[in-house]
Amino acid sequence: MVYGIKEREADLEERRKRYEQQAEAYKTLMLSLMQYASQDKVTLTEATLSITKPRSSVVIDNINELPQGFYRNERVADKKAIKDAIDAGAAPPGASLKTGEAGLTIRSK
Repeated sequence: MVYGIKEREADLEERRKRYEQQAEAYKTLMLSLMQYASQDKVTLTEATLSITKPRSSVVIDNINELPQGFYRNERVADKKAIKDAIDAGAAPPGASLKTGEAGLTIRSK
């Protein structure tokens, strides 16, 4: 039963992706047609279609040239190096090992 549900979910997900791609293709087609016809707004009985202005976005060309205050320094732990150090007997302060929960594996023939 579980496998049947998973297969059905996979089928529905593929179907959803196809519908999303189709909707995006229709949206792109309508945008192209409206731009070609020089129409900024089209009113239909079901909806109103409008062309929006493109939004501005920031592009970073070289992060090293940015002055202080325009970037963040993020501190991220290197868990592999910490585990190797703990296994070698030199545990760094602020880190420890945690044992996870036991799992169950079911294999069917």
